[in-house]
Amino acid sequence: MVKKIIGLLVFILILLNIPGCSKALFKDDTLLQPQQMKEDLDCLYKAIVDTHPKIEENGFKIEYDKIYKKLYNKIEKPMPIEKFIFIAEDAVMPFHDAHTFIYRMNSGSKIKAIPLEFLWLEDGMIISDNTGMSAETRI
Repeated sequence: MVKKIIGLLVFILILLNIPGCSKALFKDDTLLQPQQMKEDLDCLYKAIVDTHPKIEENGFKIEYDKIYKKLYNKIEKPMPIEKFIFIAEDAVMPFHDAHTFIYRMNSGSKIKAIPLEFLWLEDGMIISDNTGMSAETRI
């Protein structure tokens, strides 16, 4: 039971250090221009449409194109990278899989995150990399 509580506390602490979970992380005032963001979103769209198998499912491409168009229309004025990341994440969320995501580790000059990779296995969390602990250490 103690191990589960410690694992849960570690998980919560990690969440508190993820960009977007704490306003203190939004310190970088560098703005991306709409053209830059639209080019990035176009690149992301092309990569997804060209490679993701779910695009081939019944009518999903049509549905995804509607989602993409709404996201594209949100880009009207310059915004910080931290805000744009949320738009990019919304572009991959419709796939609902663990393989399609935006890796946000230290994006932007002021965002800091714990370089920790973890997996939920059975009823606990396992540290898998880059922690100073040995790999596969159970918490």
